[in-house]
Amino acid sequence: MIGALLTAVTHAVMPVAQEERVPLVIEISSLQDFVGSSDMGGKPYVFKTIPSELDIARGMRGCLKRQGAKRVAIICDDAYFNNANSQSFSRRQAS
Repeated sequence: MIGALLTAVTHAVMPVAQEERVPLVIEISSLQDFVGSSDMGGKPYVFKTIPSELDIARGMRGCLKRQGAKRVAIICDDAYFNNANSQSFSRRQAS
C-alpha cells in the first residue's frame, strides 16, 4: 500500500498494515514521529520515504544561512502540517 493522504489517516492505517502484514510506504506524511514508527522503529511493514519536518527545517535553515539571512519570520495558519513545520523550524533555528 502506498501512502495515506493525511497524517491522521496515516496514523490510523499504520497499525492495520502492521497487523495484516501489508507493506505501507509513507510517501506523503512527513512528521518526525513516523520515523520512529517505521521499519527503523520496529514496524517491519511500515516504510517512510520522504524527509521529516525536522529534515526540512534543517535544509531550509542551511539554505537561508548560505544566502546570508540573519532573521526569519515564520507565518503559518493552524493546520496540523503547517504548524508542525513552523515549530520544527523554530526549534532548529534556536539551536
